[in-house]
Amino acid sequence: MRAPLGRIVGARSGDKGGDANIGVWTRTDAAYAWLREELTTARLKELLPEAGEVTRYELPNLRALNFVLHGLLGQGVAASTRFDPQGKALGEWLRARHVDIPDELLDPATRTAPATRTAPATRTAPATGADPATGADQGART
Repeated sequence: MRAPLGRIVGARSGDKGGDANIGVWTRTDAAYAWLREELTTARLKELLPEAGEVTRYELPNLRALNFVLHGLLGQGVAASTRFDPQGKALGEWLRARHVDIPDELLDPATRTAPATRTAPATRTAPATGADPATGADQGART
């Protein structure tokens, strides 16, 4: 199912000088096995095109991957002109990217598409001057 990566991973990101750091983790071994195969450095660059040189570290005991995006923040936070100079939003930006996630890794209760929203029912105020919220007569209105 095509869904945001954040449906099955958590993330945390930040900066170290001019480099950005993104850590992603899963809750299950099955999700980690999929993530380990899916989220290569090449795939990360597809999902975050602004990434240049990327190094990936595997942390299997934590079911996590850590990525260092070298030079993404230029000379660091003080010299950066990026909207997110400390790279704090990169983890959530990655989690928002849509990928094909195997159905068996998704929570069965949330596998279906979200229900369509309908407009809320509206109440029509009586012609008398009643309060639309309560229906109480507010007296004559001028």
